[in-house]
Amino acid sequence: PVDTELERLEVLTETGDRAGARLLAASLRARIGAWALTSDSAATITLSGYERRAGLVSREELRARRGAWMRAREETRMREGSRREVFWDWDVAYGATAIDPDDAGEALAALEHAGPIPNGASTDPAANAHLGHVRMLAGRYADALPPLRLATRVCNALQWPRVHTGALYDLGVALQHTGDPVGARSAYGAVLERWGAARPRSVTAEAARAGLRGLGP
Repeated sequence: PVDTELERLEVLTETGDRAGARLLAASLRARIGAWALTSDSAATITLSGYERRAGLVSREELRARRGAWMRAREETRMREGSRREVFWDWDVAYGATAIDPDDAGEALAALEHAGPIPNGASTDPAANAHLGHVRMLAGRYADALPPLRLATRVCNALQWPRVHTGALYDLGVALQHTGDPVGARSAYGAVLERWGAARPRSVTAEAARAGLRGLGP
């Protein structure tokens, strides 16, 4: 199933297996037609995000794919008379695929055109993690804190291990840059407690370890 394959790709990305991620992402792209997915399927843009991380597509190509996917989603909503908020499409196409400050800038610009953030987002761990992530990447550390705190306080963290652990790391970065070294140490420490001894390695844990070193003794 496509979801299982994307989970495998997620694991390869987290373990820093770039070569493995490239091979699997290329294989999935070659087989994507067999899944009979529509042009606005979440799996198609999710795969594009992993292809970008693996170095298989450029920023410009992903930008074009995001735009095409968002237009396809809009056409579907219009055709079906759906009242589902555009924010949820933004979350999939932009929030979940941003990996650097330029991506974050594009994501935040797109968010301005996606309408208000729905109330339901406040109880969605992934949505909060993504909102915090793009703000953190953009250097808006204070603005990143509220959604990251919501994302990391969920009681069902085991259901969202990568999202929750990634949000803990982002929270550490945001706290470090807003003058809260004690909070940053706690957030980084929680990442290391969970994944610090992971085999294969965890790139998030390595980043958290580097964050702790940056805080000094």
